[in-house]
Amino acid sequence: MNAVIVTGATSMLGIATVRVCLENGVRVIALTRANSRRKSYLPKSELLMLIECDLSDLSKVNLPEDDYDVFFHFGWGFTDRTTRDDPVLQSKNIGYTLDAVQLAHKYGCRKFLGAGSQAEYGFHTERITEETSITPEVCYGYAKYAAGKLAEKLCNRLGIICIWTRTFSVYGRYDSENTMIPYALRQYKKGEPARFSSGIQMWDYLFEEDAGKYFYLLGEKVEKDVLVNVASGNVRPLRAYIEEMAEALNEMGSGRLFRYELEKGREDIPLNGIDPCVSKLREITGYIPRIGFAEGIKKILEFNS
Repeated sequence: MNAVIVTGATSMLGIATVRVCLENGVRVIALTRANSRRKSYLPKSELLMLIECDLSDLSKVNLPEDDYDVFFHFGWGFTDRTTRDDPVLQSKNIGYTLDAVQLAHKYGCRKFLGAGSQAEYGFHTERITEETSITPEVCYGYAKYAAGKLAEKLCNRLGIICIWTRTFSVYGRYDSENTMIPYALRQYKKGEPARFSSGIQMWDYLFEEDAGKYFYLLGEKVEKDVLVNVASGNVRPLRAYIEEMAEALNEMGSGRLFRYELEKGREDIPLNGIDPCVSKLREITGYIPRIGFAEGIKKILEFNS
């Protein structure tokens, strides 16, 4: 890859992917929301050009040239708890995704990579492969699935390779404040206990740097349409992650302890856990995540200190 376009460039996935691209000498056009406060998280580089553009204005974007290799589409609106299950608002994201495909075609991209979600699969107690049935529980999951299928159709019509990823539980320094790990770290800093569910559901956490590496490698290596899960493959009960987080924080020697409480739950009740199969991802990229969960937690705390 020589040059790429990235929407949602200041999202956690966007930042991670932009960083890996720049580290590999790839020129990046980063499309960001107007007046985004997160632009400062992007690295300074002569290879990086920032262009302010809301998702609703993708069809109006003018770029300095028309010779790009891959279009990474991480942009997605209406992701908070109050809008994730709104059918009207989520449907707008389907249109934004198709606008992104057309923009990719306009500027010569051979490949389009879209960031789908584990939410497309919905509730499953067995291992989740790319062939697992699609049973979304909220409109966010339905919209991601529809966006992926329609993007593939449009890419086929325009002669673009379509890479649709279904991403599982990425965490890191630029994570949403409403997820479990940022909540736990806020409680830790306040010296108050963090309260969780019983934590018996299976879970998979992938650190942002490793996620960025996976997206970069998929963009570089894939040469035909593909649907692929993106996850670490390190599946454990959620309580095991919580316990490891506590151990990592208490080892940092800040003078405070991480205290937490788990609800008592029945072990025989299946919960909506996460057990993604990553064999296709590993086969395509040849990459194994390098940042362990405890190391990732320490990186986040150091970043926020």
